[in-house]
Parts: sequence; structure tokens; C-alpha cells
Amino acid sequence: MWNVFSDPLLFLPFGVPQRLSLCFKTHLMLLSLGGLTLKFYKFFLLGLIVFIGGIALNVFLVEICAFDKPFAYLFVVAFQAMLGFILNKYVIFEKVERNNVRLFFDYAIALLVFRGFDWLLYSALVEVFLIKYVVAQGMNTCLIFLAKYFLYKKLFEGRLSIFEKGL
Repeated sequence: MWNVFSDPLLFLPFGVPQRLSLCFKTHLMLLSLGGLTLKFYKFFLLGLIVFIGGIALNVFLVEICAFDKPFAYLFVVAFQAMLGFILNKYVIFEKVERNNVRLFFDYAIALLVFRGFDWLLYSALVEVFLIKYVVAQGMNTCLIFLAKYFLYKKLFEGRLSIFEKGL
């Protein structure tokens, strides 16, 4: 049942609340129909935080430490990979029932594919096409974001495994 307190957007001025509220509710409905849930939002938000940290690390390594851009980005990728595994396992997909070693190896294989593509594309954009390194990093992140979410969702929920037996 609707009441004034169930719709905090109602308190915005000039009749905007109803349009924003409807837009927000429609957006949530469409996302839930598409299978995008709280996990997706956590993945997006924490991914954004890791991305910003990666940008800061990349700028630090390139501008302060004078690392070569592709070499510096390897450190950024490693940092984001380890942090990503921890966040995916313990925060985003909380109820992981899989063996940690198998899960890590599955994650590592998927990560090598994504990050290998990411690094190659980044290096080409920066070295061949002369795109600013921070812009190239942002472009890559946007390009592979959704593919990573759906693959990692399957991995961490146990619906996909590269190493079925052993370990």
C-alpha cells in the first residue's frame, strides 16, 4: 500500500518527484525482469570503487614513478584482479558454496582471458592510437563490464566450472 513515506522522491520540488519516481520504479522493474538484482548493483558500485582505485594507481605509477604505461597497467590489472576476487567471493556473491581453490582457479582463467584482452586493447589504444591512458582504461572497463558480471555470476554461483574434477 502506498503512503507518503514509501516514496521519498515525493519531497522533491516542482512536480519532478512523480516523474522521477515513476522513472526509478520502471527502471527497477526492467532491471529485475532482466535478472539484474542487488548483486548487479553491488558489482557495479564496488567495481566503480576498484576502477577509481585502479585509475589512481595507474596515474601514480605513470606520473610519479615514471613507469612505462603498458607496464604500469600490468600492476593495475594485478591489483584489481586480487581485490576483485575478494569482493566477488565475500561481498557480491556472498553465499558461495564452492571450494576456494577451484573457484580461484576458475576465476583466474576467466580473469586471464578478460584482462589479457583488456591489456592488449589498452596497449593498442595508448601506443598505436595515442589515446590518453586514463581514457583508454575507462573505455576498456566499460567494454567488458557486463560480460564480466554475467560470467562471474555463473562462476561464483557454481553454475560454471572449468575445473570440474580434482584439486
